[in-house]
Amino acid sequence: MRVGCYLDLRNPPRWARPWAEHATRTLERCVEAERLGLDSVWCSEHHFFEDGYLPQPLTFLAGVAATTSRIRLGTAVYLAALRPPVQVAEEAAVVDLPSGGRLELGLGEGLLSVDPALLEPYRAGLAEGGHDPGSARMAGLVNFMLADDPDAAWPRVRDDLAYQWDT
Repeated sequence: MRVGCYLDLRNPPRWARPWAEHATRTLERCVEAERLGLDSVWCSEHHFFEDGYLPQPLTFLAGVAATTSRIRLGTAVYLAALRPPVQVAEEAAVVDLPSGGRLELGLGEGLLSVDPALLEPYRAGLAEGGHDPGSARMAGLVNFMLADDPDAAWPRVRDDLAYQWDT
């Protein structure tokens, strides 16, 4: 199993920080994730959210590439259909080449779920589509919190987590 982190750059109005500070702190988290040995940083594309839910993942990942040296860079959701194919290829290359080939553009035939019940239907779908079922890759989000005292920490994160789930 490989462990990565997912960052969405959301900056909810209730807790909003100045945007430059928010972006800088998020990049610092990526550097720290790499230092701690995480394997990857993932983000996804969303539009028209008042909280800044990341609309341009490749632009953000270019910043991550410039501040890290080893960690993989991935787009969990990238809306390629919104762009001409040549733009997708060029933007991905601008991130991938200087990063030393660390970009994972989308999950390919990967399954964005960690539900084990979906593995066999997914493998069958790969075979039906002419792909090697042995190439199956599953990834997904698992929310967790590390704290010396979870009961004391819960009130500090509860509202933010509820905001994420509700939006």
